[in-house]
Amino acid sequence: MRYASAPQRREELLRRLTAAGYVSSAELADAMGVSDMTIRRDLRLLEEQGRVRRVMGGASLPAPAHRGAPFEDRRARSTQAKRAIAAAALPLLAGVDSVALDAGTTVAGVAPSLPAGLTVVSHSLPVLDACAARTDLEVIGLGGTYVPGTRSFAGPLTRAAAEDLAVDVVLLSAAGYGPDGLYSANALDAEVKRALLRAAARVVLLVDATKAGVRAPVRFAPMGAVDVVLTDHPPEWLDGSVGEIIGVTVDEVEVG
Repeated sequence: MRYASAPQRREELLRRLTAAGYVSSAELADAMGVSDMTIRRDLRLLEEQGRVRRVMGGASLPAPAHRGAPFEDRRARSTQAKRAIAAAALPLLAGVDSVALDAGTTVAGVAPSLPAGLTVVSHSLPVLDACAARTDLEVIGLGGTYVPGTRSFAGPLTRAAAEDLAVDVVLLSAAGYGPDGLYSANALDAEVKRALLRAAARVVLLVDATKAGVRAPVRFAPMGAVDVVLTDHPPEWLDGSVGEIIGVTVDEVEVG
């Protein structure tokens, strides 16, 4: 469909971006009946206005809307609970051949103690750093656009790489979760989470008590997509919404 004016085209571009969290330059050009160069000019202008953030292959929501707290700040919160939850995740990997780890801070705590012989898939730099030092793991890194706030790779290249994979288990995090689904503070990270969900035979959600009932800018999956929830304080509404709930006792558990 062609748009009568450049402002009208840009408003449609913004509408699509707001709905999806990410837009592809090539797909926009095809949908709007204009050249890739025209779309790139539109995105450049909108970025100058602070309304989009250009990334490889397209654009995402601007920084205030798609970035949460920096990785190190989040890792320093609820540390005992995160250690306990990470330790409780390890028995779920017994007999598993392949596992994907997303870019959450709780999930990163599992990486140093993963069982030998696993194939490990991740877009998280802390996870890849922990696994690269080991000779008893096969490591597949998902590259793409580096996002400093999450210390991970994201964007269309990361998503495309994840969509070509099949793993036994994915260990997943969320900025928040509730009866209506799982939330991410980062639109780019959310699309990678969706791809990892589709690639996994079993989905395990690792969330501490502070995430229950919290909403964030991007809803990336329904609760029904999760097979197992590990948390230190299971809320009552979680009963019946997932296959298994594992309540974790918080103490001075150390992983690694």
